[in-house]
Amino acid sequence: MRNRHTQTSETDQTLSPRDRLQLLERVLVDRVSVADACRAFGASRPTFYKWKRRYDSAGPSYEEKLQAVSDKTPRRRRASRQRISGEIEDSIRTVVVEHPAWGKRRIHQALLEQRKTVGIHGVSNAMRRMRLNTPEFRQRYCEAQRQEISIGRLLTPEDRQAFVERIVRGRLPVSVVARDTGVSRLTLYKWLRRYTDAVVGERDVLQALSDRERQVERWKTQASAEQEKQVLDGVARNPSWGKYRLSRTLREQYGFVALGTHGVANVLKRNKLNTAEKRVAWASQFGEQVAPLPVRLVLSWQDRIRQVFEQFLPGRAPAPPPVPFGTGLLRLRRIAPYAFFSLLLFLGLYEWGQLLGSAPSTAQALGWVFASIALSMGTVFFLYSLKYYFTLAVVLSFSREEGEVPKGQGLNGSAISFL
Repeated sequence: MRNRHTQTSETDQTLSPRDRLQLLERVLVDRVSVADACRAFGASRPTFYKWKRRYDSAGPSYEEKLQAVSDKTPRRRRASRQRISGEIEDSIRTVVVEHPAWGKRRIHQALLEQRKTVGIHGVSNAMRRMRLNTPEFRQRYCEAQRQEISIGRLLTPEDRQAFVERIVRGRLPVSVVARDTGVSRLTLYKWLRRYTDAVVGERDVLQALSDRERQVERWKTQASAEQEKQVLDGVARNPSWGKYRLSRTLREQYGFVALGTHGVANVLKRNKLNTAEKRVAWASQFGEQVAPLPVRLVLSWQDRIRQVFEQFLPGRAPAPPPVPFGTGLLRLRRIAPYAFFSLLLFLGLYEWGQLLGSAPSTAQALGWVFASIALSMGTVFFLYSLKYYFTLAVVLSFSREEGEVPKGQGLNGSAISFL
């Protein structure tokens, strides 16, 4: 008898509000008996009288009566006053992270030591709601906290199904389930969507709730096929150009629909054309005559210094071939510069001391000291400024290297005008 009533109640839920109004009008207007009308519509008599009470209390309009007999979302019961607070639940999580092997009794004892007013039954219910009631669940929660990742990544499909069913069958709000389980609401909504699609499509729920590998064929902000074709055409025409010049030329030619510098660089990287040599080799496949890249000789710093001296001292005779020295002479040659500069420093200090000693008064000697300091600082600044002249000479020396691009032409042979 109980099963029959349950089956009839499930049939009542399949009737639409319009069918329910027709059932009520069949009884109230056509004067058909309640038993015959309920048998014809497949509804139970207790449900019919419930709809009739709502029908009688509704307004006179058709929309109000239709709204009265419609299904109503059951309101969630208020949380019991005996349920523990969120602060105690946070304390339980803290104890679980520190001691995942502890059960409900030891966790309850730890809460009492922290002067938390809670019973062991409340601790057990809270751990069951938070999915911490087994050693495996507690160990998994601790691992997620230590790795600083979401607990949802470590949950099995069965656990996810249990959480979703608390929302679907238990009529609990998503926020309550998220607070109890430690899973974000966005993740729960994602699982709920997959669960609903699997149930409607009659597919495996556990497979729908399993982790999926991210597969992205094309990003939303990625360059389109037309834009990539524009970049590749520009590379085919001028393979020696870099990303900056390609981007500038494409914008002048196609306007705002062309890619920027970063987009051009990404297209070149995806097609393995991010170096000038690769672009020249790729463009040569199309049968076009591509000008070779200018070869710049890599010179050592000694060669650059030699070029500078040859530029500023063109009449200097070449150095004679080296003369072999003995071991003693070679050692003397190494220490000769240090000895020479030491002798000059000693003589300078001696003469400067004699100059200060010959001063007729202390004030004049002090003036010579300040004058000497000023002269020394000027000498230091003069030596510091010499490096700029030397750098300028090194830069000018590159114009005399072999393989230089002819003056007045760019990399692709086009003329360059200087303002």
